[in-house]
Amino acid sequence: MKIGQNDLNERSDLVREETEIEDLYEKGDFAWAPAGRENKKKIVRVMDVAYLQPEEAPFPLEKTKKLIRRLPPEDYEEVCRGLERLLRCLKSRAKAMESN
Repeated sequence: MKIGQNDLNERSDLVREETEIEDLYEKGDFAWAPAGRENKKKIVRVMDVAYLQPEEAPFPLEKTKKLIRRLPPEDYEEVCRGLERLLRCLKSRAKAMESN
């Protein structure tokens, strides 16, 4: 599964082992996943879904990160509203600092 991290427009490639819940994820879905070297839990967007044999995987399976769980759209919308408020606050502070 190829997903793009929501924050800072970074991108990560994640492959999930096929399980009985594989079909829960579709292109465009949002999910929680470990990201970065520290494996911090972040919201990511599923960019593509591919069904591959282990030898076709873009990363060794032992280094593959797993999606934690799907993020329902209403939860993602709530997170986005919070981020929009934060962005407005940061812009306001930056503008105030420029005028000083």
